[in-house]
Amino acid sequence: MQDLSSAKVLVTGGTGFVGRHLRRRLRQLGCPIVLLARRAEATDTAEQWVVGDLTDAAFVSRTLSTITPDVIFHLASTRERSVTAEAFRHTVVTNLPLAINVFAAASSLPGLTSLVTLGTAEEYGSGSLPFTEPQREAPVSAYSLSKLCITHLAQIMNRAHGLPAVVLRAGILYGPGQPDDMLVAQLFAAARSGEPLPMTLGEQTRDFLFVEDAVDALLQAAMTPAARGEVINVGSGREMRLMDLVRLIEKITGRREIAKLGAKPYRPYEIMRYALDQRKALQVLGWEARTSLDEGMKHTWREIG
Repeated sequence: MQDLSSAKVLVTGGTGFVGRHLRRRLRQLGCPIVLLARRAEATDTAEQWVVGDLTDAAFVSRTLSTITPDVIFHLASTRERSVTAEAFRHTVVTNLPLAINVFAAASSLPGLTSLVTLGTAEEYGSGSLPFTEPQREAPVSAYSLSKLCITHLAQIMNRAHGLPAVVLRAGILYGPGQPDDMLVAQLFAAARSGEPLPMTLGEQTRDFLFVEDAVDALLQAAMTPAARGEVINVGSGREMRLMDLVRLIEKITGRREIAKLGAKPYRPYEIMRYALDQRKALQVLGWEARTSLDEGMKHTWREIG
C-alpha cells in the first residue's frame, strides 16, 4: 500500500464540501498540496493554488505537466438534479469536459500512481437492492447522468491509456460545512430557525455517509494499487427512511416539527429505495464506514448548531 505522506497531491474541487475536508486531512499527513481552481482562497502555506479554468484543455495539460503530481483527487463538478433539457445541457457540458481535460492530461504523467474521483449512488437509479457495482445503471437526473459518463470515461481511460483511475460511488454525504441546498443541512437549518422544511412524506430511503468516512475512502483508494480501474461503492450499507431522519434530527436538536412531511409531492423519477452493497469496498480497500448515523448527526449539530 502506498504512503501518501510524501506524495505530491493535486486536488480539483478543493473549495467544495468534500474538498475542504479532504484538504484538512492531507495537511495532517504533511502532503504537498496543489489546488486547481477558478480562484484562490486564503490558505495554509502547505497549499499551492493554481488559478485557471478547468474547461481549458491547454491550461489543464500545461498545469499538470508542470506540477507532475503523484496523486490526483478530481472532485470538481456542478450538482444539478433536475431533468430539464437545460439542466442536462448545462451539467453534462460542464462536468464531462472537466473530467476529459483532467483525465487526458493525467494519462500522460509517467509518475502518476492514482487518480480518484467521486461518483454517486444515484447512478444506479431505481435498480435492484442493494446496489452492486456490476449492475446496469439507470441515472435519474442531469447530475447522475454526468457522473455516469465520467465513470465510464475513467474506465475507458484506464483500459486504453493505463490511467490509474478509481471511481468511488458514494451514498448521501453529510457533515459540517455541507451546502445549504442539501437535505441534512436544510433540516438542521430548519431546527435553528423554527421554520419547518416542506418535504415529501419521507417514505423513501437513503444511504447516508459521514463526510469524514468518505475522506477515509478517498485516501484509502489513492493508496491501494488494487483499486486502479475499479468502481467501488462507499456508503453505510444502511437504509434510512427520510421521515426517520427527520425524527432523529429532532431528537438530536431538541426541536419539534422541523419538517412538513407531505407538503411536497414525490418527483416522477423519485428513487424510493437506496442502499449500497459494501462488500467490494471492504475486500479491495479494507474500508468500511466507522461513524454511525447517530454519531455523525450529533457531530454535525455540535459544529453548526
